[in-house]
Amino acid sequence: MKIRNREILPNGWQRFNLNVGGFCIRGCRWHPATRRIFFPFRYGKRRDRHRVIFAHGVLVKRLRGLLESGKTEMPRDRRPCVLTIHGFGRSRYEEGWLIFDFTVRGFTILGCRWLPRQGSIQLPVTFSFDETTVRHVKKRVVCTYGSHIVRLRNALEAELARREEEAPAYEAELSPVVAA
Repeated sequence: MKIRNREILPNGWQRFNLNVGGFCIRGCRWHPATRRIFFPFRYGKRRDRHRVIFAHGVLVKRLRGLLESGKTEMPRDRRPCVLTIHGFGRSRYEEGWLIFDFTVRGFTILGCRWLPRQGSIQLPVTFSFDETTVRHVKKRVVCTYGSHIVRLRNALEAELARREEEAPAYEAELSPVVAA
């Protein structure tokens, strides 16, 4: 866990980017007086709001301790970083895209998209309205580069193969129940 680009805002809040397992979570906020930590939300063009990050209390306590100590990173974790894929859903708006969540070092990143036939992966983005250009501007909430995307793509392909392998067995279990 590393903290980058820490800046103090005029209202007492601090904004920073959090790097976890090679994935950068942009726009996290912390209020030292109340000790509250807020992870970024993703906003759509219709101003609908969605969570992007889920972290259990133990990880938030660890992050709070790191922020209060003034350090920028925790000791390096040398264990292999395992990416755990959670669920696949179909996109309502674009055909072929699969929606998924994944966990990296305990932090769950929600609302990613994958197009299996092309291998394209899109991590969560948010839209904000820019009044100077009078249009919506897309900003990345979570980003990563190179080998981390390849690791994520390999984990996605392995999970999809595992689910396709289990699907016939699951359907065979259900068919006697449906027929009865």
